[in-house]
Amino acid sequence: MAQSGFTPIQLYRSTTPTAVPLAGNLVAGELAINLADEKLYFENASGVVKVLADSAVTGTVTSVAASGGTTGLSFSGGPIITNGTLTLAGTLVVANGGTGASTFTANGLLLGNGTSAVSVTAVGTTGQVLVGNTGAAPTWATLSSSVVTSFSAGTTGLTPSTSTTGAITLAGTLAVTNGGTGGTDASTARSGLGATVTGAALFTAVDAAAARTTLGATTVGANVFTLTNPSAVTFPRFNADNTVSALDAATFRTAIGAGTGGGSVSSVSGTGTVNGITLTGTVTSSGSLTLGGTLSGVDLATQTSGTLAVARGGTGATDAGTARSNLSAAASGAVGSSGLTMNTARMLGRTTASAGAIEEITIGTGLSLSGSTLTATASGGTVTSVNASGGTTGLSFTGGPVTGIGTLTLAGTLAVANGGTGATTAPTARTALGSTTVGDNLFTLTNPSAIRFLRVNTDNTVSALDAANFRSAIGAGPGSGTVASVNADGGTTGLSFSGGPVTGSGTLTLAGTLAVANGGTGGTTQSTARSGLGATAVGANFFTLTNPSSVTFVRINSDNTISTLDAPTFRSAIGAGTSSTTGTVTSVSGTGTVNGLSLSGTVTSSGNITLGGSVTSVATTATIDGVTIGYRSIPRSTTSGTAVVGDVGKCIAVTAGITIPNSTFAAGDAVSIYNDSGSAITITAGVTTLRQAGTGNTGNRTLAARGMATVWFNSATEAVISGAGVS
Repeated sequence: MAQSGFTPIQLYRSTTPTAVPLAGNLVAGELAINLADEKLYFENASGVVKVLADSAVTGTVTSVAASGGTTGLSFSGGPIITNGTLTLAGTLVVANGGTGASTFTANGLLLGNGTSAVSVTAVGTTGQVLVGNTGAAPTWATLSSSVVTSFSAGTTGLTPSTSTTGAITLAGTLAVTNGGTGGTDASTARSGLGATVTGAALFTAVDAAAARTTLGATTVGANVFTLTNPSAVTFPRFNADNTVSALDAATFRTAIGAGTGGGSVSSVSGTGTVNGITLTGTVTSSGSLTLGGTLSGVDLATQTSGTLAVARGGTGATDAGTARSNLSAAASGAVGSSGLTMNTARMLGRTTASAGAIEEITIGTGLSLSGSTLTATASGGTVTSVNASGGTTGLSFTGGPVTGIGTLTLAGTLAVANGGTGATTAPTARTALGSTTVGDNLFTLTNPSAIRFLRVNTDNTVSALDAANFRSAIGAGPGSGTVASVNADGGTTGLSFSGGPVTGSGTLTLAGTLAVANGGTGGTTQSTARSGLGATAVGANFFTLTNPSSVTFVRINSDNTISTLDAPTFRSAIGAGTSSTTGTVTSVSGTGTVNGLSLSGTVTSSGNITLGGSVTSVATTATIDGVTIGYRSIPRSTTSGTAVVGDVGKCIAVTAGITIPNSTFAAGDAVSIYNDSGSAITITAGVTTLRQAGTGNTGNRTLAARGMATVWFNSATEAVISGAGVS
């Protein structure tokens, strides 16, 4: 563990099993370590990366040779005791998947010969065919003639005119199961092929309009489907005759009753009478217009049409019997329990939660019944101020509160927790969504436009390799062999295979649910899939929002549901009038200094805010790719007796023995020790295991006079020591 205020020196390293540093990752003499394999590597003067130490290996390979066994193949060039090449030669025998032969007759055919080498026939001549010979190889022969002795059309539905000799004429109807239709005319053919009534009608539609009608298109649906490309920014409007108009912005605002600019309404008056209903009053600041009168003069023959539903105060019927049934009334002529008389200021209905006789209903508060007119007496309220907040979403509103006419302007960056990315650029968005370095490189991999295979490199970059380089990268040869058994395992993906192992022929069947971590959803339904992908309630509601099929605006409700509102309702919901106003930013300035970097300048119309200066300080916990930033030199330490955390990344100059303590340092920490004396000193292994690099030695080590050693920690209880003068 690094001492507070200091940064340890750490080797180039990897935690991926079997990963080996590339020559391009190191310079001559530089060390690298694989924490998973516990192997220490270095690059020699020739630019070759070699293993310097391996905690699992204590022996040395002194000679390499190879044998082809009984395969018919052999190796030359071995044994190799320093460096060299093993060369493969010979002919692979049949028992090992080969042919046992090195040449074949051109244009001959191959013949099996048990476990012996494959043989080849002579070259046949024009018109010859191979004829089998019982117990012997087939031979070439010339056919003189051929006779059909029997012919049958089977279950195809066709019948031959003769089943023996002569010209054969087929008759009948070809069955569906044999590629026919099973019909003798167009109608039965369509039925035979499984066409539904709608499908057949669609198939025989005389034009596009008839096809759309067959598919269930309404008038307005067909008009939307065939709407002429406007080739400009337009807004659709559904007209009363079910046609569709594409309107420009100005015409659309007029259509929905929206204005184009600011202003103040100083007075609103109500006037006029329609069918006995009058609108009166004048409002100059706040107040209400009064609707009064009694509905009269409505011509049911000309001013109404259709049947008024029960939910709208009607009967939903065109005859008395159906009307009583829809209203749950007693049979014709029956009288309710209230008899033929009623108290004043009452209405007829039923308050009991069951079917039965008519009951009297008392007129409640806020209503007045005078004569035959029911009037509302309660007054409404007035909205005086509207504001909005983005909460913890990362979004914010400006322009509020609106107390008259104004615009609430939304700005900011939507946070990940609210369905956004929390970023303003593609790279930072990917990072915010949890992309790792390798994940980001895979996501942005340049299109190879060829067949390629992916390799993830030790520096988390991604290479697209062709087949030859990919085989080389995974240590695969270009030759052939015999697969004796095939099985498959879904690992931790949530998928599994059944049907294996396959040792001859068979099928491996994939089942299960692909986990999110492996590119799936982890769910078996749409709902659990959305949840598995991290959808919030509001995000899921947006994703499954029903097509409004009209011009609408979206509102997020307090219970995280989504409402689609028409223009007047939306303006009411946000407290807007029928016109809008906008503001202008006249000046933006930059000021302040952080860690030596300063922001300066003022923009009044267009221009730039200037970021200048130099970084003068970096926090001691600052990192690069997750690794704490180290020193640009190796500081000298004068610690004596026992090494301490503050020595990480430093060189301890000592004149006497020093102890390496246990459970003090963290994995990856490194400490150098210089014997600044004329005699050998002892480095005591206080740590559980102190290994000497490149050997099987453990325990206390001796450092020669003026010798220098580096101690690198594989864990808090295990360290590796190497250097000049270490024994």
